Amino acid sequence: MFTLKNKVMIQRDYRINKDETVADFIIRYEKDDLTPEDTLTVVAVDGVPYELNMSASIILESLLSGKSRLESADLLSSLFGIDKELAVTSVNEIATKFIEKNIIEELV
Repeated sequence: MFTLKNKVMIQRDYRINKDETVADFIIRYEKDDLTPEDTLTVVAVDGVPYELNMSASIILESLLSGKSRLESADLLSSLFGIDKELAVTSVNEIATKFIEKNIIEELV
C-alpha cells in the first residue's frame, strides 16, 4: 500500500475527466492523438515539478488507489500489450523513483 507524501501536489491533464482513471482516459481517447511520451500528470514536490508520461501516470494512480505493484503491472501489461515481466520491472523501477523523489511512501 502506498500513500502520497505531504506537500506533494498532483495535476492531471485537463482532458482527463474528474471521475475517470488515467487508464480509462487512454482507452477512451483517440490513441493516434497520444504518444507514450505525452505528459498526463504533473507532480510537484516542494515546488519542483515532475512530468509523468502515460506509464508513470498509470502506475502512480494505480499504487495510490490501493493496488499492489503486481496488480499495477497487470494493468500496464493489459493496457499496452507488453510482457508481464517487463511490466513488473517497470512498476518496480518507477515506484522506487517515486519513493526516492519523496512523491510516495510505501506503508508496511
